[in-house]
Amino acid sequence: MEGEFIQHQRWMLLWVIQRDSSQKSRTRLTM
Repeated sequence: MEGEFIQHQRWMLLWVIQRDSSQKSRTRLTM
């Protein structure tokens, strides 16, 4: 159960980083 929670946290972190980087590249394109 604890391992599943850690896996979920890692997935969420990766998703947030990916979304943040895509937003940054999008703002760079508009600039």
